[in-house]
Amino acid sequence: MLGEVKVERFLERLIQQLPYEIAEKQEFMYKFQQNNSTCSIGYERNKTLFSKAYNLTVKIEKDVKETNEEKQEVRYLFHRQKWISKKESPLLKLANRHFRWKWSEIDLEELTLVEESKKRIFKMSILPGSYNVLLFPPLTQGIELYPSELKCLVNWIDVISKQLDEL
Repeated sequence: MLGEVKVERFLERLIQQLPYEIAEKQEFMYKFQQNNSTCSIGYERNKTLFSKAYNLTVKIEKDVKETNEEKQEVRYLFHRQKWISKKESPLLKLANRHFRWKWSEIDLEELTLVEESKKRIFKMSILPGSYNVLLFPPLTQGIELYPSELKCLVNWIDVISKQLDEL
């Protein structure tokens, strides 16, 4: 489909602006290594009846030796500027200790930190860089990242991957 070709080109232009050596390319996803962590930048697709939204997502994954048996997930609440979880967990304490930053340099839709099956995954859903395809009326629109946002994203990836390595 023409819309998906435009989305792929938009993502390729974004990836070319980043200083990483791409290790693997999948559909709408690029993977690379940074500070002993596996990082991926790509799109998560959300479909509705008349549109497709491609949300730019950055995931930073780190293998960990010790984890709890059950899945732990914490989310960042932007209006309260703190991490929360459904129940008290060690991961919540780690997030509040190591990731209490001002997350306002880039418009973020969602921040999550998940620990499951010997992996710790930090996920950011970013509004700039996203792409929308309307089927009716036919319209496509990508939201470019400003150079300052790209610089900030590169810095966040570097710092987060280092901190996941130290936890």
